[in-house]
Amino acid sequence: MNKKIHDDMLLVHLTISQMKEVIEGVFQQSSSQGSNNQSEIIDIEEVSKLTGYKKATIYKLIHERKIPFHKPAHGGRKVFFKSDEIDKWLQSNRIETNEEFSLNHRGNKEGRHHNKSPSQQKLQSYKSLRNLFGAFCGIIYDYKSQIQELESKLAKYETDGQTTTENLFTNN
Repeated sequence: MNKKIHDDMLLVHLTISQMKEVIEGVFQQSSSQGSNNQSEIIDIEEVSKLTGYKKATIYKLIHERKIPFHKPAHGGRKVFFKSDEIDKWLQSNRIETNEEFSLNHRGNKEGRHHNKSPSQQKLQSYKSLRNLFGAFCGIIYDYKSQIQELESKLAKYETDGQTTTENLFTNN
């Protein structure tokens, strides 16, 4: 079975989302190759210009380890940065638009708390469970009261000699 390969031959089956991923990967690869696969090394002054932060703020972020930075292997106080890491860091905390938020969290009350810390989320869950338990106890108390009322009516009707259950459910 000798088939000739031609341009109209089916090669692979991909979904549209898979095809998009392949295309985006090719574009990212070609753009990174265009920059010689190396990130530009920049100093704190250039980071200040790139981010708009003052040098003191950048030093504070370095101290708190909230910004990606590098130090030479031999030690010393000099720090340097890679421009692509700073770009990624600047874009790392994207906030949803109101429209995206409403689409992603439609009908999801917990969605409002997605930025809370795990301990805050546990506290919120605890409060929700406590409220649910309180409501459940209230329902049980109401049913218990109704059962006691029915039992007392039943006892009253049994002592009066009336055994019809129709009278049990009327309000007298």
